[in-house]
Amino acid sequence: MGRSLRAALAAVVLTLALVATTTAFAAPVPWKTIDVGLQAEQNDGVMRVWCELATSTPLPAQVEISVPAGSVPLWVGEVQGDWTSESPQSTYTTTTANGADIYRFTLRSSRTAHLYAEAPPLQADGASGFAASLAWVAGQDMAQVSLGAWVPANARITKAASGAILHTEDAEFSYYEKIVSNVKAGQKLDLKFSFLVPAAAAAATGTPPKNSNTLILFIIITLCVACLVIGAVALKTNRSGSPAEDPDDDDGDAPQQVESDDAADGPDADAPAPARSPRPTRRLLITAGLLAVFVLAATLVGLQVMKPAVAGDTISQVFAGGEPCATLVIGVGAPDGSDPVATATRLFAALKPVSGINDASFSIKASRLEVGYCESKTSEAQIRAALAPLGFRLSTPAASPSAETTGS
Repeated sequence: MGRSLRAALAAVVLTLALVATTTAFAAPVPWKTIDVGLQAEQNDGVMRVWCELATSTPLPAQVEISVPAGSVPLWVGEVQGDWTSESPQSTYTTTTANGADIYRFTLRSSRTAHLYAEAPPLQADGASGFAASLAWVAGQDMAQVSLGAWVPANARITKAASGAILHTEDAEFSYYEKIVSNVKAGQKLDLKFSFLVPAAAAAATGTPPKNSNTLILFIIITLCVACLVIGAVALKTNRSGSPAEDPDDDDGDAPQQVESDDAADGPDADAPAPARSPRPTRRLLITAGLLAVFVLAATLVGLQVMKPAVAGDTISQVFAGGEPCATLVIGVGAPDGSDPVATATRLFAALKPVSGINDASFSIKASRLEVGYCESKTSEAQIRAALAPLGFRLSTPAASPSAETTGS
């Protein structure tokens, strides 16, 4: 009897262990789309793996994203909203197989996931040419995978990759992409090509545009001159109209005599009095005009303060009043030949949704971003997470969550 009971208990424990193991190592939900992109410069690069589940996939869902073995992760997790500042990094486990590091985590409220990792930098190829290389290993079977790389909009492909097409993204970047079909798990994919950046255009991108403060200063000076002109006209009008309107003036004896002679006729005899009424009305109009001019000038100044300003080789923007209690300095690696003003604008736009940031400045020569913020409202990790989707190589990787690493 005792042996039978022990055998039954052992069977139950074994069954539970098998169920737990099966649950823990259940097959991940397959992705609907996988896009692998490279944004690199001469010093370093960033690989961005974007994955999306089918809209009918129930949540939560276990998923996996693969990158070449040994890649250093910068950010891993599900994407909520437009910015990773709204998305906490996911806690993941990693395994290594077939030359790939596989990151496994759970999507709980979004069907979109991103992984950012370090990638090889550009290599010099001629006087003003560069060679780019993107390698990726599939972690699951896919109907197709997109491989691409961002290059300056004025770049010319000199050594093409088979099947790749150059798409114009905007005035700053183009995207060189190829589609690989019938991808199998463990298959190694790559995108290798060279491109040339015209020297004249590359040199031009290093010069920031004229400071918009010049226009604002011109408008404010014009408004001040307008105030002076209005004031002078008002003063001249008052002086020229005083003899006819001032009853105490020496030339007004006749009107005073008329008032004296007609005093007995009662209060209705003072008929000229209404002639002095235009003076208060004119003064009120002048005062209102001056106030409107000053309010407009103050509004223009306020709007200008909240916009990026260029001073020398530094571009800065104020987000909120007050003095920051902490400063974060980040080295920013933008693609070679990119417009520094456009880079700063993208950085500031990414920081805007983050609460607690007072100001930020971007040094063009040093390619360095300084962010002043309040530690009670935000943190260094949140700021770095907000910048991660831009694909710029930061000087130091964002703090990664604790991860369990195993090998196979």
